[in-house]
Amino acid sequence: MNIVIPLAGKDPRYLDLPKLLTDVRGKPLLAYVLEQLRIEPEDKLIFVVLREYVEKFSIDKILKSVAGEKAIIRILPNVTDGSPCSILEAARDLIDNETDLLVELGDVIRGLDNFYEDIKTHRSEVSGIIPVERRDMTGRPFGYVRTDENGFTEALLEKELTYVAPWATMGLYYFSHGKDFVWAAEEMIKNKSFVYHDMFFVGPVYNELIKRGDKVIISKNIIEMMLGTPEEVSAFGA
Repeated sequence: MNIVIPLAGKDPRYLDLPKLLTDVRGKPLLAYVLEQLRIEPEDKLIFVVLREYVEKFSIDKILKSVAGEKAIIRILPNVTDGSPCSILEAARDLIDNETDLLVELGDVIRGLDNFYEDIKTHRSEVSGIIPVERRDMTGRPFGYVRTDENGFTEALLEKELTYVAPWATMGLYYFSHGKDFVWAAEEMIKNKSFVYHDMFFVGPVYNELIKRGDKVIISKNIIEMMLGTPEEVSAFGA
């Protein structure tokens, strides 16, 4: 599996240090994010970072100290129009293939037992698997998945401010083949199928696959803690 963690955006709430490098109980927040994932020795762990962060914070060295020397660091010169753009620009050559792809956004702590079981069981049958929890996230821009009567995904509705569908997303996105993500992300960007505040997001990439006739399913898991805001990160570290 290829596991991509895009860290090439700029969050105005974390100007002094990227959020995932924030110290939580003596280690970077990233370490807790990685502990959720069942990373196998043959997996490729790919980080996409800004050159500015390398120069200011030596983020490349920090990432390797946390994730191991085998971690792949891809460096972008400038901020792009969102995570899908950053991933395509920096790591297309590593993921445009038959290998399955996991995109981790690093803003939720989750229980993922069902997710990994669903990958084993259904990978060959579908193009994507979206871990979700039945939850109302009204009050913050969030993603929801709407499913049909057979349980297949009809649409991923991103950055909704009120409850619009049963299943809340978790900032984690699985594609059975990396090449499908590449194709669908390019389609979304070319057609501007979903843009929020002039930015593209990973979740709506699935909508392009669904339009193509591909099957995408949900995997019912547990959101243990949100890590979106400085207050939530502080609460996690308390």
